[in-house]
Amino acid sequence: MDDSSETEKPKFVFKPKSFETINKPPSQDDKAPPSVHEILAHNRKEEAKHEKPLVLNKKPTRKRTDYVVLLLLGNGLIGGAMAILPLNVFTLVYGFSGLVLYNIGLNWIIWVVMSDY
Repeated sequence: MDDSSETEKPKFVFKPKSFETINKPPSQDDKAPPSVHEILAHNRKEEAKHEKPLVLNKKPTRKRTDYVVLLLLGNGLIGGAMAILPLNVFTLVYGFSGLVLYNIGLNWIIWVVMSDY
């Protein structure tokens, strides 16, 4: 047998890689790229064209007066029902829990859920 063919192994060689230059350095006649501050200033100018002006004088609303009226009427109604019904533990517990739930619900609805009207 021919031992020389088995001992010689083929050598694999990669071909040389060529790199393509994508970001070429700026030449003398090209203008410099804009800085970050210039880009942000340009964005601010464009955004200012489409913004509506900020209104600092809010028109008065009736929210506070409606809140006070509902607070007095609701608490008066529940307190009056507590005064008219016979006094026992159940009437007091249900009456006070009704007052608490009504006041929490009224505050939530008036100041969080509802917008100015």
